Amino acid sequence: MIIFIPLDPHATDIIANVTKKISQTGLSIRQALAEDPDLSTQAKLTIIVDGEIPPELISEIRKLEGTRSVTVY
Repeated sequence: MIIFIPLDPHATDIIANVTKKISQTGLSIRQALAEDPDLSTQAKLTIIVDGEIPPELISEIRKLEGTRSVTVY
């Protein structure tokens, strides 16, 4: 599971940019949940993937513009 917290949850392309990085590694996304920034004090994107998450993927996601934090479980 990957939890992505953006600097600005109202920014465009957050889901597209994160999921593109994941798909480039060949991992399959089983579920994605994006919290509504108007309803949540700290909106986040939670993504559940099939398989082991490679460390280089986390590095790539952290490099995305507008990233506040990335947590992996």
